[in-house]
Amino acid sequence: MHQWQALLTSVAALAAFVGSAHGQDTRQPRLETNQTYVEEVRRPAALAIADPMAVLAFVFAALPDRVMVYPSLCPGNFRGP
Repeated sequence: MHQWQALLTSVAALAAFVGSAHGQDTRQPRLETNQTYVEEVRRPAALAIADPMAVLAFVFAALPDRVMVYPSLCPGNFRGP
């Protein structure tokens, strides 16, 4: 009987913890599958990829008005002194 009490107490404590953690942030993470990615990149597009200015115009048009730009740490993109 003691084992069942310990198990039920643990389950109740876990349920209380999960319930309180869930109440803190109600936003759900976004799920992106490989299937969605593959379907999107295989979709026919009318973008003229041979024209760099057309690609740049597309990128800027797709971005919101304000963006956060993170630095790239790729060695090929950085030339030190």
